[in-house]
Amino acid sequence: MTVAGMILLGSLAVLQDPLPGDEQAEAAIEEFRQAVGRRDAGEDDRVLAIRTLGKVVHPKTLAALAPILTREQAPYRIAAALVLAGFGRLDETPGVLVKAYRDPLNQPPAMRAVRIRILQTLGRLKSTSALGLVNAAILDRDAWIARAAAMAAAQIRDVSSIDPLIRRLQLLEGWEGVRQVAGDDPVADRVREKPDNKHREGKGAADRPDGQRRTERHLLRPSVDAALESVTGERFSSHEEWARWWNEARKDFRIPQ
Repeated sequence: MTVAGMILLGSLAVLQDPLPGDEQAEAAIEEFRQAVGRRDAGEDDRVLAIRTLGKVVHPKTLAALAPILTREQAPYRIAAALVLAGFGRLDETPGVLVKAYRDPLNQPPAMRAVRIRILQTLGRLKSTSALGLVNAAILDRDAWIARAAAMAAAQIRDVSSIDPLIRRLQLLEGWEGVRQVAGDDPVADRVREKPDNKHREGKGAADRPDGQRRTERHLLRPSVDAALESVTGERFSSHEEWARWWNEARKDFRIPQ
């Protein structure tokens, strides 16, 4: 490493705030327990308490948040998954999220939004250690899960995602692409500024302006295309073109900066 490089790394280390100490973490945990333990605490109060605890990045606060991902009601699991996007400085964070995603308690359909939020957080963390989960989820039968995984892959940008993305594209160009997507986006914000406003992208399958049911191709194709372009820096219009390019480029390919 050059002298300039060593100076730059040293400067970055100085600029990065140190992690809170044990005493601050323990105080935050105690404040959190008191807040959620109040008899009059409602859902908003408990979500706010989770967000407040998440501002103190420390192994002990991570350990306090981890059980929420599997043991509490869905809104609290989601809140915990979202605040962990700020815990990237802790090496244990991706493992906590992956474990929660795979936990049997998060597999029922009612917890689908929790798994989507976990995938989104893994993407924001750019967690290469979670690629096994993310790449598998790209091929999930649930289109909403697959879309979240493709978006995460676009952020992580690893060569291992190219094959599952091309495979998903192939499926979307086949009969699976016309399979209808039931229900609304599990994590969409339903609040409208005005009564006549349309939902943002990701609205329910029955809410297409043309009155047609939403298909997997319509929902997933933009995210898969964007992920492939993000990872490779290339752009093609079909899975055949992608597969042809990848067969030739695979051996010497490097992620573009």
